[in-house]
Amino acid sequence: MMKISSYKWILVVAALGSAALPAQASKKYEFLSRSVFGSFNKEDTDSLRKAVGEMLDHSADRTVSYWESKDGLQGRMKATVSYKSDGLPCRRVKFEFINKQQRRERYQFDLCKNENGWKIRETPLRYFTQSDSQALESNITYTLNDEAIGLPHTWKAPSTGVGGVVVAEKVQTWQGKKCRAAALSVFDKKDRTASGRYVFCFTERDGWTRSIEAEQALAN
Repeated sequence: MMKISSYKWILVVAALGSAALPAQASKKYEFLSRSVFGSFNKEDTDSLRKAVGEMLDHSADRTVSYWESKDGLQGRMKATVSYKSDGLPCRRVKFEFINKQQRRERYQFDLCKNENGWKIRETPLRYFTQSDSQALESNITYTLNDEAIGLPHTWKAPSTGVGGVVVAEKVQTWQGKKCRAAALSVFDKKDRTASGRYVFCFTERDGWTRSIEAEQALAN
């Protein structure tokens, strides 16, 4: 995945960081007035930060949550995957913001929770390229198709230095589908790690796909 641009980073500071941007921002940031965040103030910042924290604490993956400012700026946010990075609970979140003029802006960030709450954090997943994601998906599929239980399958992308390990558990049946839980761990060239346990179910049409419903039903 590409690094977050300075534009997106500034918006994060305004929307999710520790303070709102001042009303008279430096000329370097004047372009913000043309974004959906142009009228963002401290009250909006606090409100959005609270909504994001509640969503991250209580909503399941792929559940859409909503937020709206007093000025009519609307937000949709959805955690797509939960994992642990260096021992901290983390979630990847997609945001979509829409202003009164129906202008839309979309962002994606990885947030992890420490003693000070949810913060944007450097994790291996943040810099995954498309080829890295494809390599991980291929390894997951290969591991799930292997009948072995508890056998680690490893992969590594020499070009980027990221890699990981996938370990599948026994096959279970859920709603007539063949399902398997798998523990995933990934690492990058800076030795940062991320890990999680997910349930995948198989259908002839889609192959192995993650099932949040099966995760909840088969949770130990």
